Parts: sequence; C-alpha cells; structure tokens
Amino acid sequence: MPELQVNTDPKPKLWRVILGVAIDPGSLVRGRFADTGFVLSLSVSGVAFLLFFLQTGIDRARGGTLDATGVVVLTVIGFVFGTLGIGLTGVVGWLGARLFGGSGGLGEAVRAFALAYSAALVYVVIGLLFNLFFGWNTAVAFGVTGVLWALGPMIAVLKGMVGGRSWPATLLATACGLMVLLGFSAASALLAAVYMARRVPELCPGQGQWRIRRDLLGPILRYGAVTAVQQAVQPICKVLIQGQVNALGVGAIAAFNAVTRVDDFAFTPEQSIATAITTYIAQNRGAGQTARIRRGFAVGLRLELGYWLLMGSLTLLLRRGILSLFVAGEGAADVIALGSTYLGWMAVFYALPALTNGFQGFYRGMGKMTTTLIGTCLQAGLRAAAAAVLAPRVGLPGIAFACAFGWCVMLAFEVPYYFWTCREL
Repeated sequence: MPELQVNTDPKPKLWRVILGVAIDPGSLVRGRFADTGFVLSLSVSGVAFLLFFLQTGIDRARGGTLDATGVVVLTVIGFVFGTLGIGLTGVVGWLGARLFGGSGGLGEAVRAFALAYSAALVYVVIGLLFNLFFGWNTAVAFGVTGVLWALGPMIAVLKGMVGGRSWPATLLATACGLMVLLGFSAASALLAAVYMARRVPELCPGQGQWRIRRDLLGPILRYGAVTAVQQAVQPICKVLIQGQVNALGVGAIAAFNAVTRVDDFAFTPEQSIATAITTYIAQNRGAGQTARIRRGFAVGLRLELGYWLLMGSLTLLLRRGILSLFVAGEGAADVIALGSTYLGWMAVFYALPALTNGFQGFYRGMGKMTTTLIGTCLQAGLRAAAAAVLAPRVGLPGIAFACAFGWCVMLAFEVPYYFWTCREL
C-alpha cells in the first residue's frame, strides 16, 4: 500500500498538534500512529466507542432512566462494537478492495480502519465536556461528527489499496461507513428493546399485536422514502463537485480538502440549531400552539445568523492559520494561499446555509417533507451544475460561487413558500 502524506514538521508545537488532531482527526492515520499494530489500533478504536457509549449511559443515569449496571453494560457494548465491529468493517473494506484488483495485507487494512475511526475519540472527549454545559444531544453531535470524518482517512487508505483510483475508494469507504451507522442503529434498537422488556413491559407488543397497520404504514413509508432520497442527494452532489476539483490539479485538491474539513466543523452547530427548530415547531404544531410556531422560528433564525456572524468572522480572520494546520511541506505556501481565498468566500457565504438549515428545520417540523426534498434537490443539482461551469473558468473560488448559487436558489424557493405555509397557521 502506498504511503500516505505525512506532516514533516520535525518539532511541531504541542498546541498545534492537539488543535490539528481536533480539526483534522485523519492525522491519526497519516501521522506517527500509523506504525502501530492492528491489535493496539483496534483497542484505541474500542476506547473511542467506549467513551461514546459511556457518555450516553451517564446522561441516562442522571435522568433516572438507567442504573449503574446499565451504564456498565452500555460501556462494555461500546468497547465490543469499537473493536469487533470496526475490525469486521476493515475486513469488508479489504475484501472490497481486492474485488477492484487492490493489494495490501488484511492486518494493514484493519489497522488503518481502526485508526481512522479512532478519530471519533477526539470528538467524544470534546462531547463529554459539552455534555456538562449544553446537554447530551450536542455531545452526540460531536461524536457522530468524529465518526463521519473518519470517511476522509478511510478513502485515503482505500485509494492506496486500489492503485490510486478515486471512485472505487469513495464507493468502498461509503459502504463501510454505512455499515458502521447501521451497526449503531442495530445496537440502539437492541438496547431499546431490552430496556422496554425490563422496565416498561406495557409498551411491548403482546400476542396478536404483531401486525401491520395500514393507516400508519403509508405515512411512515412516505416520510421515510423522502428522507432517504434527501440523504442520498448530498453525497452524490459532493462526488460530482469533487470531480470538478480534481481537474484543477493537486494544489486545488489539497486546498479543497482542507477547507471542506473546516466547513464540516462550521456547519455542525447550524444543523443542530435546525434540529432544535424542527423539534420546537413539531411540538407546538401538535399542541395547537400556532402563535408560538412563528415566534420560535424567528428566534431560531436569529440564532442561526448570530452563529454565522461569530463563526464567519473568526474563519475569515484566521483562515490562513487554520489552513496551516492541514498543510505542510513543499508547496504548502501555494496551497494555503489558494485555500485561504476559497475559504474567505465560504466564510462570507456561511450565512446562506444558516438560513437554509433554518427553513429546512421549519418545514420538517410542519411535516412538509416533500418541500425539504425539493429544496435539497434544487440546491444540490444547481450547485453541481454551476460548479461544472464555473470551476474550469474561475478555478477553486468557482466552487464557492457554485455553493452560494445553489443556496440562493433554495432560499428563493423556500422563503416565498414559508409565507404561503403561514396562511395555514
């Protein structure tokens, strides 16, 4: 397997190392830890998931819904999932790479996958701190972010195994990532079933209740299908945009990947605020409190824009220093210069996804899932199309302009429809 790029700074400062790992967890794979054995690597991955499950158990214990034994059991399950589950995922990735004519040893693949998912450890630790001040949901958001960001180093590993080809590496990494998410879902469902059977047996279906209710099946399928399609649109758009970036050269690829990591970090709180808007509006809609829906949505939008002012300003002012955490070695100055221009435009445009996330939260809370799907398809489709037109002519900043164009079209559709929807309130 070809060696991955390593930051060759001989004596990096401690704060740069810590901050670099926090922002770019994939450095665990690319750095000195890449030489560890796969058994130790799996242990580190197990600890990462152990802490993630532990913080869930602690929060439930505080709420009185879980006892000490339950916390211990949950923690053990996290460690088992982080070792056996991630190990199995590495085996699947290795087998998939061989189907595409790839090379590399099984142990090497398992080690790389385990270290990639160890990226969650950094975010779980941050999540534990946030749990003390902002609650469990924010902590989980950090943990899930760490898991999702493992896709980056996974793609790098698989790309090396399949001879440098991007599309099979992206396909395999996505498939392995879905395995992990499905594993989380299965573990959650199993734990929920056990808890219900032990603590609230009245909620467990009895004899004769295991039947499909057609009156509920239809709405569930409609909501689920729309959500599934919506979740599939964004990854497809990202793949198309990545293709346009790849055509711009190695420097543009490095700058784009660094900025993308910053974008993901910046967008997470915006999405969390949108989730809060959805919950608030759905609860008040169900309770018939229509007046509170408008007021709550207005407050949610102000929170989104307030966050943009803070994050956008910091990103704009500190963009060169932030990018230097991701880029080092020969040609780093050119990459940082290119990336800082692109990131500067994106920092200004962060206001647009703040608004789109807010409106998406509103429509989800109102049960208008088709509206959210249309908005997402408009945004993603036109974003990809604009990138295909602008990137060859403008370069990397054209990607930022394409993003802004997609978000503006999405708002042009959703804002007028909001006032139409308010007529029903």
